Amino acid sequence: MISRTKIENVTNLTFNFINITLYILITTAAVIKSIGGNFADIVVCVYTAVATTLLILNEIRTPVFVSENFRFLGINLGRGLLFLFFGCVILDTVSFNIIVGILSWTVGLLYLIISFVPNIAHPNALIINWQTWKEFSSEGLDLYNPVATPARSRTFHANQLGGNEPHTSVDPSLLMPNHNRASPMAHVVERHFAQPPTRPHTYVNDSTPDLSIIDTMRSTSATS
Repeated sequence: MISRTKIENVTNLTFNFINITLYILITTAAVIKSIGGNFADIVVCVYTAVATTLLILNEIRTPVFVSENFRFLGINLGRGLLFLFFGCVILDTVSFNIIVGILSWTVGLLYLIISFVPNIAHPNALIINWQTWKEFSSEGLDLYNPVATPARSRTFHANQLGGNEPHTSVDPSLLMPNHNRASPMAHVVERHFAQPPTRPHTYVNDSTPDLSIIDTMRSTSATS
């Protein structure tokens, strides 16, 4: 069963290639409209061509200043309104411009519809979506978070294949006693309790008088 995250990743990749192709078509249509047009049409078409060229680069890799200053490009509603605007700008009597304008409106309406879907992911750049796809492909499984730890990846892999690996990443051997596995202080404790207890040293009060002192006193009195 394919997870929702993987479906969103494939959808975002598809929209990345559609957006880049549509930006190229809009740029071409703007150049065609500027040929033989008045000064206002030329200025608008030059602005459109420059903007779509920068948007192609933004679709491949989003710079930091774009994420900070042009936040509408990072949401589905903003991109939908942008494509509707480009469709109105390039519209002309030329058949190519009419076709590109209809395509731009169609993609814009799709983005507007997607923006109303609850809990939908925001669009990302092509490099981010491609990197996520490679992580999916290398693991061969549906990860909720592509940047998962190895232990969590093994757990999800075992669940997908019907394995018996527990859902916890803790080593099961640590949860049960094992007499063969001892801590570094186990040998010291074992040796301490294996030795028989030694009897404490006691000091005996010797009350026997020193006879050498008595003999000395007797010999001194006899001499005197």
